[in-house]
Parts: sequence; structure tokens; C-alpha cells
Amino acid sequence: MDNNVLIFTPRFERDAKRNLKDFISFAEKLPPLNQKMEYASPYWKGAVNR
Repeated sequence: MDNNVLIFTPRFERDAKRNLKDFISFAEKLPPLNQKMEYASPYWKGAVNR
């Protein structure tokens, strides 16, 4: 019976995840903001954590 479980993800959640991935992809193509900036880093000092 466990094989019949379907995980439903609403469209707005799928769209939001896709929009975030598209934005990150776009941002990675931009020149770095400074020499210390590494897009692949999980922590951007003074900016944001992902």
C-alpha cells in the first residue's frame, strides 16, 4: 500500500522554487560584487545564508 502514496505539491510552490532557481542561475552569470564573493559558498558574509 505504501507504493500508492502520492506527494502533491501545489503549483505555486513549484513555481516559487523554479523562480528561485532561475534567479540564482541569473545571478551567477553576473560579475561578482567583490573579490570575496563566491556564489557556490553556503554563507555570504554580511549578505545572506542559504
